[in-house]
Amino acid sequence: MIYTITLNDDKNNTCCGTYVSLLLKKKDIESIALGIIPNDYQKAEKLLDDADIKHDFIKIDATQLDLFGEDKQVAISAQQKLLDNLKCLNKGDILVICGSFAKGISPVYLSDMAAIAHKKGAYLVVSVPYATVMDILPLQPFLIQLTGQDIKNIFDKVAGKQLLYKSAHYMVAKGASHVLCMLDKQHIAVINMTQGFVAEVPDVKKVSGVGCQESLLATFLTGILKNHMTITNLANSVAAYADSLQKEGLTDYSNNLALQRKVIAQKIMFDD
Repeated sequence: MIYTITLNDDKNNTCCGTYVSLLLKKKDIESIALGIIPNDYQKAEKLLDDADIKHDFIKIDATQLDLFGEDKQVAISAQQKLLDNLKCLNKGDILVICGSFAKGISPVYLSDMAAIAHKKGAYLVVSVPYATVMDILPLQPFLIQLTGQDIKNIFDKVAGKQLLYKSAHYMVAKGASHVLCMLDKQHIAVINMTQGFVAEVPDVKKVSGVGCQESLLATFLTGILKNHMTITNLANSVAAYADSLQKEGLTDYSNNLALQRKVIAQKIMFDD
């Protein structure tokens, strides 16, 4: 089973983990949405219910999950309850942790969740903007998604493409199976231990961009689960990313084939 985690309170948009569950469902892949959300936030649950996706959120008072209130933070007890719930993971399950954390949830919480997944023999998929992603590399995460800016912040360097490639490959060498990186607005790369590919995002008219990162992540994960070749998987995922850019919401994959024909993926040649 795949479990997705939501730990933010973006009421204007559906939370990141929920998006991943919705996208996986479009590919006939089941998941269960978990996380911590405000008790007055019904949009995510309605979308999940409409898509017939199971969910089991920990709900707390809305004022406790206010990213803009300096004195409002997620209680430690709620965080511990989610960790306890993750003990249901079984060997071979997939835990997807996607998006930023609400105030009061330390980036170190990523390590707490990752440790449980590792102990249970579950695969770990992570897309968070925190340097603590480096701390979980010894736990051999299955897939890490980052932006070029994330990598620059983590390694504290202003980097060109080659340095970004090498930084991603360093993360692979330290334990990650795959690193999926949005280098900039036009280029997306994937690197694993044996190879790396980069593709240019098709030129589309941007409408909102909401959910484009989740579209990239969910589509790439789907491709891995369906044993797609890495270069084909990247092209298909970049097409889904581009389609989300030109829509009000998530891609429905109806334009994927046409967009994929516009994607040229090339092998990365690492400079010495």
